Amino acid sequence: MKIFFILISLCVQLTFAQSDVINNLYHDYQKFREKSFTNKEVKHDEITPLIESLKDNDIFELQCVRTSLLNREIYRIKLGKGEKKIFLWSQMHGDEHTATKAIFDILNFFKSSDENYKSFKEELLNQLSIYIIPMINPDGAAINNRRNLFEIDLNRDALNPQSPESKILMSSFQEIEPLFSFNLHDQYSNYSVGKTNKTAAISFLAPSTGEKTENPSQIRSKQLIVNLAKSLNRFIPGHIAKYSDEYEPRAFGDNFQKLGGGVILIESGGWKADDKKNFIRKLNFLTLIDAMSSIAKNTYTDAQLEEYNQIPFNQRRHFDLILRNVKIEKNGNTIMVDIGINKSESRQQSTIIEDIGDLSNYFGVTEFDFSGYMVERGKSKELTKEMGQVELFDLLKNGYTSVILKNDVKLRNNLPQNIITRQPTSNFEYYKKSAELIIRKAYSIEYIIVKNKIYNVRKNLVMDF
Repeated sequence: MKIFFILISLCVQLTFAQSDVINNLYHDYQKFREKSFTNKEVKHDEITPLIESLKDNDIFELQCVRTSLLNREIYRIKLGKGEKKIFLWSQMHGDEHTATKAIFDILNFFKSSDENYKSFKEELLNQLSIYIIPMINPDGAAINNRRNLFEIDLNRDALNPQSPESKILMSSFQEIEPLFSFNLHDQYSNYSVGKTNKTAAISFLAPSTGEKTENPSQIRSKQLIVNLAKSLNRFIPGHIAKYSDEYEPRAFGDNFQKLGGGVILIESGGWKADDKKNFIRKLNFLTLIDAMSSIAKNTYTDAQLEEYNQIPFNQRRHFDLILRNVKIEKNGNTIMVDIGINKSESRQQSTIIEDIGDLSNYFGVTEFDFSGYMVERGKSKELTKEMGQVELFDLLKNGYTSVILKNDVKLRNNLPQNIITRQPTSNFEYYKKSAELIIRKAYSIEYIIVKNKIYNVRKNLVMDF
């Protein structure tokens, strides 16, 4: 009995020790954050010098496993000498950048000389062999495109891999034979945690194998996710969800799970006022290091599977902006509606009207009650000469949300309006949905929505949403 209580005490001490390290890392994150990433997107030419710099550090082994269709080098990085193998890859979809940045934060952490984490890092490197492929789809990343040069979704190319990038991923998995695999993605920022008003900042999934019964790989994936969700909940309580578990026979995660890879999908979602996903990137950093620690110490093995089932599925129940109770007029008829607006994932600083009507069972990351106000579309103004910022703001305040450039007029991109270089006939559907709106009270324009900003005309204020 005495031995039993000693073992329980040791387990509790290990759990608290791991928790303390992650809590300290939350506060020390800026020490390890890779500062060369300044944009939301990250490209191959940005990570190449960072990878090259690892050659001078003995804890890293670098291998160029292949090149992409456009001859961009795809590297695999190894660190650690332990028996437990883990495999991470990011940017399978070229327009999903968050985890790639977090990976380089993690590499900075391991190569740092910070004495506070020396013993912790030594334990991880002694227990684990960590294999990382950052940016598996560099050609897609170069143009911020989900798919590769062949327009193939790499995550639907696992059964009979055709793309060179897919072949790299499959051959690496077969060579490594990992105990755990981390499939790192981004999801839309407007996913919710179940039916709540909480945005899904991080969504986990232990992918299905398509079978009725779970195999050992899926069970340990779920156990680890339980530990990670508990740990992460300290920093983002209520903002953790579970991704759809629908089986996809062509996906790498589902196939690697079948093959015993202990797959964990991590989807980076949204957080208010975090357009570049810097806070979500920090959560990735903490989650992956926490996972490494849990695997090294085997603390995940005591997790209860029922707790995994209790994590809510994510649902698309959020809009980036909701305008509540606003009036619209058509053909002399006036009705009151809600308008749901989202920032475009593909067009920088553009916004899209996603839905109009009764949105009472949806949530806005930002919401305004415009009872008593009328909304209408902004106007376009042809410019035959260059205008200064003051003149352009005057146009905006008079309801001109777009400018059409004529006679080779050139203007800077940091305009308050959207720029249309030609009449939008070739892409009418986009412009029909574009959220370029003016909001009136009686005949006075009081608010303007354009790009990802709301202008308060009377107070001369502007805010992002």
